[in-house]
Amino acid sequence: MNVLGKLYKKTGEMMYTIRVLNLRDLLSVHLVYESLSANSKQYYNSIIYGKPKKPLWFLAQIALIISHTPFAKIVSRVYPKYLYFIVGAFDEQNRLLGFAHFVLHGYSSNGKLIGRLGIAIKDEFQGKGLGTKLMEKLIQLAKNNSVGIIFLEVLSTNEKGLALYKKCGFRTVNVYRNQANVNGKKHDIYKMELSL
Repeated sequence: MNVLGKLYKKTGEMMYTIRVLNLRDLLSVHLVYESLSANSKQYYNSIIYGKPKKPLWFLAQIALIISHTPFAKIVSRVYPKYLYFIVGAFDEQNRLLGFAHFVLHGYSSNGKLIGRLGIAIKDEFQGKGLGTKLMEKLIQLAKNNSVGIIFLEVLSTNEKGLALYKKCGFRTVNVYRNQANVNGKKHDIYKMELSL
């Protein structure tokens, strides 16, 4: 088990462990996503997690599985796209509370790997610092895997997400005006990047 950190309550008992996910954890990732409220899903509308939604979902599952096998290193050298790196926070009963991932998107013009970020935390654990810890560990994992840039896209109305990303050093590099339709209203999408 690749443990990246443990967080403790004030009394000294363990609250959660952050570690790299393995193949056995993938079902838990889907269950966490499915447990999110409609409000949370509007900010993290995944077509790869949860129940099948489109044909792409099935291809993504193959990529997720390959990403968690010994073949991942070989594939990353030959075709550095669509490999997933996922960290998760687990409670004392080894239940997944939330996860953060990046998926490789090829190389930048300076030859560095590019990763696209996503994060999901069960509603009842949001706002408790878990997102910050997951992001710290994910950024560490990205550096360890020679990723030079992590990017994400976030709705302009996602105040919690924007605060988290700015806190972790992300900066806005582009704004897509009125590109998101949420509940019949148009919203901007911010593209944010972190250079490692």
